[in-house]
Amino acid sequence: MSNHTHSSALSAGALEAFLDDTEEALEAQCQDELAPSLIQDNLRAALQRHTYRADTLASVRRLARLWHRAGAPDAALQVLDGDGQAVLAAVPDGEREATQLTLALTRVEVLGDDAARALPAAEAAHALLNGMAHNAQSQDAWDYLGALAGRAGLFELERRCAEGRYAYQCAQAARAPYRAFDKAHTALWRAHSYAREGVATQAQAAAVSAIKAFHDAAPGQDLDVNDWLYLGDSLVTLLPEGVDAIVERVHAMAADVPVLPHRREIAVRAARLRARALYRQGALAEALEAARAGRYVLGCDENDEFSALMLDWLLEAGRHGQAAALAFECVFNERPVSSDHACRVALAQLADDGTRSGRSASSPYWPLLLAWASTVEATAWVVGDHDPAGFFKAHLQVARAGGVAMAAIDAVEGLHLIDSAQDYAAALPLLESAARDPELATSAVVPKIWLCRMQLHGVEQALQMPFVDTGSAGWSYNTGVMLEYGTRDELAPGSAWPKEAVEALATRYYERGLAQFERFFETGQGMYRDGGVHPYSMLCNNLAIDYRRHKSDYHGAIALHRKGIEASPFAEHYEGVMYCLLLLKDEVGFLDAADQLWHYAARYGYSRHSPAGYIIDVAKCLHRQERDREIPVWLERLEQWWDSLDEEERSEHAYRYWDTLSVTLYYMGYTQEATALARLDAVLPALCAASEPLATRMAANSLSRAGQHERALVLYRQALAQLDRVEQPDPWHVEQRTQTLSNMADCEQAMRASRPWWRFWK
Repeated sequence: MSNHTHSSALSAGALEAFLDDTEEALEAQCQDELAPSLIQDNLRAALQRHTYRADTLASVRRLARLWHRAGAPDAALQVLDGDGQAVLAAVPDGEREATQLTLALTRVEVLGDDAARALPAAEAAHALLNGMAHNAQSQDAWDYLGALAGRAGLFELERRCAEGRYAYQCAQAARAPYRAFDKAHTALWRAHSYAREGVATQAQAAAVSAIKAFHDAAPGQDLDVNDWLYLGDSLVTLLPEGVDAIVERVHAMAADVPVLPHRREIAVRAARLRARALYRQGALAEALEAARAGRYVLGCDENDEFSALMLDWLLEAGRHGQAAALAFECVFNERPVSSDHACRVALAQLADDGTRSGRSASSPYWPLLLAWASTVEATAWVVGDHDPAGFFKAHLQVARAGGVAMAAIDAVEGLHLIDSAQDYAAALPLLESAARDPELATSAVVPKIWLCRMQLHGVEQALQMPFVDTGSAGWSYNTGVMLEYGTRDELAPGSAWPKEAVEALATRYYERGLAQFERFFETGQGMYRDGGVHPYSMLCNNLAIDYRRHKSDYHGAIALHRKGIEASPFAEHYEGVMYCLLLLKDEVGFLDAADQLWHYAARYGYSRHSPAGYIIDVAKCLHRQERDREIPVWLERLEQWWDSLDEEERSEHAYRYWDTLSVTLYYMGYTQEATALARLDAVLPALCAASEPLATRMAANSLSRAGQHERALVLYRQALAQLDRVEQPDPWHVEQRTQTLSNMADCEQAMRASRPWWRFWK
């Protein structure tokens, strides 16, 4: 507990280190799923080993929270009343009110397990926050206090926090376009609060108020389709019969969304919303029918909880065969949340079937999914105290005894043979058989078929074997990526690798995936992995790169990049468009694309952004387009990028930087020679030390053009010397030597021409 006088009390840096270590240990124990009582006992024991003097607001809050988590609220209060008040007394007047509020909110938090003790603390915090000027309040503070009140069962106070937040929002001029949303959100908060309190009539009335806030929104209010979906999600448990009208509104708004993948994503979300509302209204069969249109992966999904929900509905409807097949799909494809839930359901099903007593399971998918789950780290907990190998074998045998789902059984056994024994010969026929079922032609199975073929027949012969189709767009994309970037690492070192032929096969999978994605976006028909908008964009990027590099199809590549930018933009698309336009010799388009890439990377970030790789061409094109006055802008961008790099990054990009700087200064010198030469002189020692022959040659060209022939000749000789040091020159070095000798000869001729004819020259 806190102690102000004990000389050994942990404080300042020592206390911060202790808090860091304790919080880290606490997090580790939670992740290891220790019993909550044991975690609490361990934490309390750790805290009781020391005395403390928290001398900052942050350390006061952290220490009080730890005591609270240790089940010692009185010790937490002692920290707040002792060290907390000392910190409050020491802060400047301008920070006193905010500090007081933080301490008050922390008091509510540590007393939250006891509603009777929490109530006066929460009322005091509310009075303090409500009495502050609006510009001193914050939405986060109202949200935090409201959440604490709700968790403590102080529902009336929670609703006052909702109103307090709304009053704060109304006082913010910047939120004027969001008045309707804020009003609806406040009503929904109140509705859920009433529902948790058990006051159904008031909950429904508040839910109706939320709907009315949206419907009565004034012109100019910012309400988009995502806001309507949010409203629908919030109403599912409150007023499910009101969801249909919202779904209709969502579909009407989606019709105006110009990007087809985005329209399909909205349709999937609307289908999920409608299914959940139907279920809440008791229409189970209709909910399952609607759910079919919603069970596709979306970029906004954090996990696959919708499949877990659908699994429960299937079991409730008595559709045990469909439930078992869905459960296997979730586990075999290792989908977050649904795979874990499916394993727990399977264990319960097997226990009910009495398979441990020797009777057969109702569906072979239940033991089969447990066999597979035992081989995957995230679900290996199903093994319990059993031997993993024995567990796998026993459950696989039970599945085979069922006499059905043989393709799925082949897939599980084939993959296990590879992972456990590298038995490619036994695995290959099993996997090829399994992949005839589109639902099993996954990116776990298909790349392994190619690996088996390569291991058994060699890469070149394997590539002549029949194409193996994939069942969905996401699997096609991942298969292409595995072939292009992963499969080679699984072969023996030194194995032949016909790169172009492998890349052609990968391209075929990308093209297959593109067709599958776009068919789903158009029709809404497909498989689970067909719905990912961002994977679609990544596929477009990979395929565009292949078209540019291997087919010289620059127009086709640009079209793919445009699709990716429209669906889910990222910097590589802008970069790809830029380089395609350069290769097409569309200099105006290239310059526009380079500017777009620069601004996109500056706004959203791009870890592999190397402006030196394209500014060198920007400078040339600007000169040829008679836009020389724009070159200094790009020179400043080059320096801005260079200044942002650390030493390791500078070492990696140095040759590009010096080449680009020298070339850019050369072209800048056509119209701003004095400025360009001044900047060149300032960096010339470092440029020469970099020993980059192109940079050195172009610096010499700048000096030669300015009439500084003697200095230029010195640099030309340095460039030649730099080339001489290259042990294994490639065609680029040969070309540089040719250019340097030619530029040097021009310089010597210009120097001779500049000498007066009447002067005797030695």
